[in-house]
Amino acid sequence: WETLGGGDAGKSGKDLQRFVQQAILFRRKHLQLLQPEEFPLEPAIKWHSPDPDHPPNWEGDACSWPEGPESGSFGSFLAFSILATDEHDLYVAFNCTTHMVEARPPLTTSPGSVWRRIADTSLPSPKDITLDGEVLQSGAAVHLA
Repeated sequence: WETLGGGDAGKSGKDLQRFVQQAILFRRKHLQLLQPEEFPLEPAIKWHSPDPDHPPNWEGDACSWPEGPESGSFGSFLAFSILATDEHDLYVAFNCTTHMVEARPPLTTSPGSVWRRIADTSLPSPKDITLDGEVLQSGAAVHLA
């Protein structure tokens, strides 16, 4: 927020406005997934660590990395997928440190489906958000800054 004025240090006000507009359009496009009319009977959210084959570690401070990134402790990483019944699933990942985290999204639940990168705030505008998304290779890692 301190760099909202623009320049080399951050996004300009127009860039932020465009980002928010795109986020609103994404939410409207996927309203049934993000705001269902009925509460799902089965768990609709699945929590992940950077490696989807291992559950997240819920111990410790959620926004610190006391042992450093090489320790394998990912208390500062949060990821989840929302499992859809009539739409594509949604995978969301956050890295709240200055360290790069390599994460693999889980395999998609629908045959023939692929993960697409919709938003990545580490990328320059206008690549930071796109409704079409960039197709991610199945099982490939993504780097979260």
